[in-house]
Amino acid sequence: VHLPEINVVDFFRSGYLPEAMVNFLAFLGWSSGDDREIMTLEELIDCFDLLRLTRANSLFDRDKLIAFNTEHIRRVGKEKLLGHFKDYLKAVESPVVRADDELLGRIIKACEGARTLADIERKCRFLFLANEQIEYDEKAVKKVLLKNDGLVMLQIIRGKIAAMEQITVENVENMLRGLAEEKQVGLGKVAQPLRVAICGTTVSMPIFDSVEMLGKENTLTRIDITLKKFGTKTKTESG
Repeated sequence: VHLPEINVVDFFRSGYLPEAMVNFLAFLGWSSGDDREIMTLEELIDCFDLLRLTRANSLFDRDKLIAFNTEHIRRVGKEKLLGHFKDYLKAVESPVVRADDELLGRIIKACEGARTLADIERKCRFLFLANEQIEYDEKAVKKVLLKNDGLVMLQIIRGKIAAMEQITVENVENMLRGLAEEKQVGLGKVAQPLRVAICGTTVSMPIFDSVEMLGKENTLTRIDITLKKFGTKTKTESG
């Protein structure tokens, strides 16, 4: 059972930045006196005045906390965000902790707009699992792979990736967009089967970055595992 966060450690393990927590808590029972809400610790100290304490009861609004955290992730700066992310990975004992700073930086950049550090970790975790460790989301499999010729599209994608000499974000994007145009379908009809095959779910970093970071060999292996596992299931159900 997932319980709500109680202490500061819980909130950090849920992916909230210290800067966001301090900023959010400061506004419980206090007002800045202007329209500002997203503020650094230094700005809060400079602005704080006991005369602006509010009489109304405070409301711990988690949606607002998420909004504060999203904005602080965007503003905090690359080096500080990287440091927070590394501390978070250690705290939750994530396999992502094995990544070097360069790769973590690329991951953070690819996850632009993340609401919490946990969001970033969830979207990139697949990169650090063995190919056989990928767990497939049942709803994603049914919706993406077992309907609308998802496995057929995945087989076509496999052939195109196998033929690629170099796996780059640009090359993968051109291939997937070209295939979508050729088949006269939306990009999602092409990208999602590939995403489920390599990640096990429909949620990840941008698919172009995901394939580049995973690499050609691992991508092909995961596609093969997916085709074998669910291709057999499709034949069984239809037969």
